[in-house]
Amino acid sequence: MLSSNGNLGKPCQVSMKKRIQIRSKSIFSAIVMPFIRPTGSSEKTTLPASRRCLALFILIFFVSVVHSEEPARKNLVNIDPLESVFGRIELNYERALMGRHSVGVNPTVGALNLVDERHFRVGVTYNYSSKGTFRGFWMSPRLSLFYAVLEPGEDNSEQALLTLDPALGLGYRWVEKERLYLAIGGGAGPSIELKRDERMEKVEAYFFSLTEIGIMF
Repeated sequence: MLSSNGNLGKPCQVSMKKRIQIRSKSIFSAIVMPFIRPTGSSEKTTLPASRRCLALFILIFFVSVVHSEEPARKNLVNIDPLESVFGRIELNYERALMGRHSVGVNPTVGALNLVDERHFRVGVTYNYSSKGTFRGFWMSPRLSLFYAVLEPGEDNSEQALLTLDPALGLGYRWVEKERLYLAIGGGAGPSIELKRDERMEKVEAYFFSLTEIGIMF
């Protein structure tokens, strides 16, 4: 019987909440527990610190995603205008996942006439923004592949360099009128040489700075 205060709908709402809680616990158990307690092990074991840190990271990521709201605009396209001063063209595309998390890809093409160098870089990024989608303090682990070629010298031979560059970026992001985007930041990381001509200088580190402007849609 339907009461005047609408109690008929409450059992369904409570049941739905219980289902969500049970499903969340099941996902948590399936993802995180194997890192805490090895499968098939009934005895207490001491796990390495790296494994405990990985489990903690997965737990934080899982909780933040579950409690995040769906962003209104999920896509971001931006450029770094300062890159053009140094003869480089960089285009970044970023896709919001849930709340504070997003992933991106950023190809860069350059031709530095000062040293007769041609180079290409393509990278993938994971981005965390503290105040929501593309907003606030920004942290970005990233991985990029860099290829550079110097113009042939007197012996008509080109010098090539190929590196794999993991890095961590930090900065701050602003969004105006829910569409216009601005960011400043920088980062660094080791540079892993995959191929290098002996005549080229050895590369040991990778540094970058950025000033991005873009639009959300």
